[in-house]
Amino acid sequence: MIQKKKIGKTTETLQKKKLYLALLCIYRFYKLRDLLFLKSKSFLKLCEVSYIDWNFNKVWLRKDYLSSKIERKNWPFQISFPLECKTNSYGELIFFSSQKFLQSKKKFLKKITFFVSLSLYFIENKEKMKN
Repeated sequence: MIQKKKIGKTTETLQKKKLYLALLCIYRFYKLRDLLFLKSKSFLKLCEVSYIDWNFNKVWLRKDYLSSKIERKNWPFQISFPLECKTNSYGELIFFSSQKFLQSKKKFLKKITFFVSLSLYFIENKEKMKN
């Protein structure tokens, strides 16, 4: 019984550490091009997913350099979360994996999506202030 608690706490601590590292990466997004970091091997490994893609519904987010140049494979499992902040909806962030998403993983990825939404909100407002 004591071992189960230790293993659960260790897993929880590890997940919190990964979330912290992911948030540090997302916090550094200053321009749209920085979103490409979400597709890097290091970020995919941190999130424990095979691939990350997005579907933007805002015109200013549909830049050529944000489109997928790598043809994505068909992974058996995918989950998407809406990119929303305040009243703005930016589209959705889609996570692909070769393994089924556990409930704890879904919560983790939902938090990641929320902070990506915040970054998009700040990038958009920065662009508006420049103009």
